Amino acid sequence: MRVLIAYGTGEGQTAKIAGRIAERLRVNGHEVDVADLETTAAAPEGYHAVVVGASIHAGKYQQEVVRWVGTHGGTLNATPSWFFSVSLSEAGVLPGGGHEAAQAVLDAFLASSKWSPREAVSLAGAISYRRYSWPMRKLVQLVVKRSGGEADTSRDHEYTDWAAVEGFADRVGAAVGAARLSAQ
Repeated sequence: MRVLIAYGTGEGQTAKIAGRIAERLRVNGHEVDVADLETTAAAPEGYHAVVVGASIHAGKYQQEVVRWVGTHGGTLNATPSWFFSVSLSEAGVLPGGGHEAAQAVLDAFLASSKWSPREAVSLAGAISYRRYSWPMRKLVQLVVKRSGGEADTSRDHEYTDWAAVEGFADRVGAAVGAARLSAQ
């Protein structure tokens, strides 16, 4: 079965998660294409399943993902599809963050897009201090420090629960596999 994983990313953690999902699906025998929506004009038509990922920055997802879902919403609703959201709020390292804050952004996005994926999950991201400009590094450090997060700017800090990512990938793979069996 052909699966498209389309994503938007800020500092690369969403791309890393998309890659892990693709790897897991390929191990289970699926043909997978991965597309960064900032650089690739991917279309979901012709795929048996679609997984979309985006990261939250300042309470919003990447514009390329929002536009893409808006453009392809009909196809996404007619095709088995899934969504994964990546944020530091989910990691609990932002003031006022936590699962509820991340889930609120996810829910608002799905409601406004009128897309109904089979499953939507919120995953913790990473603090990529080494990729930030000096002013951004200091700003993130200040904000994260208030919540008790990692303030050491000499390295990046990953909060992603890789077992949760693999569990999500396995649920996608099982659903796609079941669709393949019923189509035979």
